[in-house]
Amino acid sequence: MMVFLFGLFGLFGLQINGTSTKMVLQNGGRALYRNLQELVARDVPVAPIFNDVSLHAVRKEVKGLRMDPFFKPTLEKAWLCE
Repeated sequence: MMVFLFGLFGLFGLQINGTSTKMVLQNGGRALYRNLQELVARDVPVAPIFNDVSLHAVRKEVKGLRMDPFFKPTLEKAWLCE
């Protein structure tokens, strides 16, 4: 069973990162994670309200264009190559 708890700790006001997660899993926390995941899956159903479909075209002269976590282009480090 995979553990999907990305962002869950923020709901409880806790700050945790990948290193903390590894420490918890190494110290017998896997059962705790599994139990928590089952509780969340049972008690907090998810109903998607939309599905965003996007198509992005980029000219070969554009370099450094990246997608954000929501698959939207970010121009933060984009530049033109001549």
